[in-house]
Amino acid sequence: APELIQEQANGLEIAAAAAKLLDDPQARAHIQQRFAALHQSLRCDAAAQAAAAISTLLAERGHER
Repeated sequence: APELIQEQANGLEIAAAAAKLLDDPQARAHIQQRFAALHQSLRCDAAAQAAAAISTLLAERGHER
């Protein structure tokens, strides 16, 4: 899917990009895969990562459990 920025982000361009995704199953599947990968990379179980980082920091400072 194209990246529509500034003057390209107008009604006609957005409608054309949306129509391509609606009409082309391969294009739709491709963008769904890209969004799923992006979602997964952003998600990354932030709470577990934060807990691990805090645990490491405490261990480095001698506050082990």
